[in-house]
Amino acid sequence: MIRFKEFEEKKVKGNPYYILTIDYMIADADGNEDREAELSVNNPFIERFCKILDKLKPTKGYWGISISSDRLYNHYKEGQISIEDFTFLYTLMNYREVTDEEYLEEIGDGEFFDEYFENLDRSLIFKVQEEQVDFLGEFASAIVSQTEYSFLTYEGYSLIYVDENGKEWDTYFE
Repeated sequence: MIRFKEFEEKKVKGNPYYILTIDYMIADADGNEDREAELSVNNPFIERFCKILDKLKPTKGYWGISISSDRLYNHYKEGQISIEDFTFLYTLMNYREVTDEEYLEEIGDGEFFDEYFENLDRSLIFKVQEEQVDFLGEFASAIVSQTEYSFLTYEGYSLIYVDENGKEWDTYFE
């Protein structure tokens, strides 16, 4: 007869984090693709980012949602998101086009937004502190609008909390 010893689960102590998974449809239903990003527990942008995604609906002339700068501008024009939401998402998606130092200068004077707004009130621009720039980069692996062969259509997201023992927890916003 085989007997079992008591099993003691080994506790692995690590740093807690979030896993943001964004679901995409490839082209017009040519398949699906998920992109993940590990986000720090103290990332100040998680809730805002997710709540903005919750507001997005297809815009006029499109059957789906693309997370690209041009298409986000359409969401703003149609009133789905505010100017502050647009500048936040635009900043989050485009910060890596320049070095951190250049980014902080350009975002401060609004140069990034000149193609969309000729006379944007600079007080509406999303401002990032130097120590927060790395938090923006945490989203990079999950936010895409196309692959090397086709466009991607946003279909939703999930946010999982992983505790210090590696246990995963579903999340929601109040």
